[in-house]
Amino acid sequence: MDLPLARDTYLQALSATMFAGHLAQGSDLREAAMAPRAAPPLPTPCRAADLLLDALALLFTENARASASAMRQALHAFLGQDVSAEDELRWLWLVFITAMAQWDDEAGRELTDRHVRLARETGALAVLPLVLSSRIIVHLFEGDLAEATTLSEEVGSITAATGMRITNYGAVALAAWRGRAAEADRLSRPTEQEITGLRAGPDPIRSPHLQLLIVQNSLYD
Repeated sequence: MDLPLARDTYLQALSATMFAGHLAQGSDLREAAMAPRAAPPLPTPCRAADLLLDALALLFTENARASASAMRQALHAFLGQDVSAEDELRWLWLVFITAMAQWDDEAGRELTDRHVRLARETGALAVLPLVLSSRIIVHLFEGDLAEATTLSEEVGSITAATGMRITNYGAVALAAWRGRAAEADRLSRPTEQEITGLRAGPDPIRSPHLQLLIVQNSLYD
């Protein structure tokens, strides 16, 4: 058995289930997170991605308090280890979730700085809207609504130019942060209607970035 490949597949499955939201067919997020917990033990030495998987599996089957130690280990591994650019491009947005779940704004800023720079340098347009949405969350927490707006407009420009079918999660979060419920609903409604008809795709109302607020609240459950 190729254990590293299997564990990477578990991470991909968690990522996909987060985007599928309530439209997931068969498994919900908690069920998807239970599978790696029942898998063979970590190889030695552990990769940063292995620590991330275990942290997220705990986070989504328990809560942020129970997974705090594991999340810190994963976060420190990605910040301190020599992680490949390929792995950073694939997983840094998930690492960002662990930083925000710990209210570690400094780490969140560093991770999004690195991820945005890497996505731009490699021309990874397919992931740049998601990466920029993570960065928008950082600006919202810092109260920099002007920069959040600028990045939200960039996401809109990228999706319009490339024809990507992806909700501007940053714009939805920005509208929600400003208390503009009608605007947030308007921004998310077209994608919600489309994916409800298809029974597949990301759930804009329960997007990974809006789920960050739910995850953070679970620290006090």
